Amino acid sequence: MHNITDYVQVVRTAPDELSKKEWDFWFDTRGAGMLYLNTYTEFYRETTRHKFKESSYLRYDRLSDRRSTITPELVTLPDDVIREARKILQERVANVHVGLWTRGA
Repeated sequence: MHNITDYVQVVRTAPDELSKKEWDFWFDTRGAGMLYLNTYTEFYRETTRHKFKESSYLRYDRLSDRRSTITPELVTLPDDVIREARKILQERVANVHVGLWTRGA
């Protein structure tokens, strides 16, 4: 079962706003609790008035080899993206409230 805290997304938009990169991470709550790269996608657009289009050349999907056009080793994974993914997950976990469930609540 997956919860909202199981997935973390980090987005980096280029200064010219004509391209962006998205990293989606999956938090495996079984065992030690690892944050794995789930998907990586690069997007582009002609002008800022256009919507972003998914690149058909630079895409990685952990669960779908057919969808992937690059191997995990070729995915750009900067340190600041890793730090932001950890921070987002830690903030979500820190905001979890613990209590007893009762009927009618």
